[in-house]
Amino acid sequence: MLSHRHGDHTTGLAHVLSVNPSVPVWVPRELYGIFGSSLPGTFYPRCPTLPIERRYYDGFPPELIRHGTPWVADFRHVAEPTEIAPQVHVHSVLTAPEEIERLALALRNEWGVRRIAPGHCTGEPGFEALQRHFGDAYSYAGLGCRVAI
Repeated sequence: MLSHRHGDHTTGLAHVLSVNPSVPVWVPRELYGIFGSSLPGTFYPRCPTLPIERRYYDGFPPELIRHGTPWVADFRHVAEPTEIAPQVHVHSVLTAPEEIERLALALRNEWGVRRIAPGHCTGEPGFEALQRHFGDAYSYAGLGCRVAI
């Protein structure tokens, strides 16, 4: 599962695919992205005064403009919270506040996490909930931070 397209999350994908090219790769459904997305043909502004040979698609864009990807993979696009294997769920970047709260409590109470240091992709609502529930056992692990273990 790749949470999003930033390089710090996708850098190892080429190696994973070289070891197992048929592994399913769960990715967020994006309007425009690097996991093989598409855009409506009306996405680009048009200028009918240009000569036809200077217009995109010679002035006749397709109904759907498909974008490639740097990887050949079995991408499984996720648009909402989804169970990808028994007891394994993925959540979108825009996770609902009540789900963030549930997860923060589950980390502490159900799964026994005693100390937590979330990274930059956790998001501000996640930082707030985790800090509130973990108190002194919470450390911010943003870019350039050092977390003592």
